[in-house]
Amino acid sequence: MSRTLQRSTLAAILGIVSFADDAGLVRAAEDSDPRKKTSETTQTEAEHASLQGEAPWVTEAIRVTARGTANDYPSALASEAISFQESIASPSDFQDLITRVPGVGATGQNGIFETFSIRGSGANSILILVGGMPITAQRRAGVPVAFVEPALLGDINVTRGPSVAHFGAGALGGAISIEPRWFDASFVEGGYATSGDESNLTAGYGSENFSFAASHHEAGDSEAPDGTPLNTSFRRESASLQMRTQLGDFNLDALLLPSRTENIGKSNTRFPNRTTTYPEDSHTLGRIRLRHANGFEAALRVHDQYLG
Repeated sequence: MSRTLQRSTLAAILGIVSFADDAGLVRAAEDSDPRKKTSETTQTEAEHASLQGEAPWVTEAIRVTARGTANDYPSALASEAISFQESIASPSDFQDLITRVPGVGATGQNGIFETFSIRGSGANSILILVGGMPITAQRRAGVPVAFVEPALLGDINVTRGPSVAHFGAGALGGAISIEPRWFDASFVEGGYATSGDESNLTAGYGSENFSFAASHHEAGDSEAPDGTPLNTSFRRESASLQMRTQLGDFNLDALLLPSRTENIGKSNTRFPNRTTTYPEDSHTLGRIRLRHANGFEAALRVHDQYLG
């Protein structure tokens, strides 16, 4: 019995070895067959020649353009971009929005002429840009930006700390870059506040190539939380007119931003026994700019202002 088992096992092993050798010989014969190699080579060359013979697919030229925004700043700077439209709670004015940024605080007396500081640096050390134009003021307290209706403002970039290398002279304490809001459709917005009997109305309209908006804002005297009367009355009309077009490889854009504020009250500790009122504060900002994709830029800027 054991001899029969041994013979059967030996026969099975010899059969497996013989089958493996036969399979290896078959594969070797197939690999060494010159006719098959020639057929595979011919097929590969034919496919390659077919791909080379196809004409390249050409589409119409697609031109991508964009205008500068308040976000055009080096990422190394301590900057933050905000806007009225994306704020969590609707700010009452520009001062209310800007002081929500960490490191920015209100300075001066309450009212439309209230200024702000960045990390302790006063308004005279802060560069204000509206549509890329440096804004100056006839007041020693600094540059208030409240002459522009908040609803007409778009993206606002606040840079904290020295940024002279990027923005130029005047930005030793920081910089604030403001882009006018672009209206690409019909827009109407109004508001009313019981404090100071304040009301505002803004309407705008535009498309891809032009934008127009106008605003009326009026307020009376108000009170502080402790009941102290505040001389905060004013009446303001603002407007925004923008256009942009393409001339070959150049982009041409224009901006007109007029604003007129009258009967501006300025609070003091002796109000209402002592009243300070500015009859008029007018600003007209204008800009025509020509830019090329290679970095070339030429601009004509005008800022006419009157405080009296």
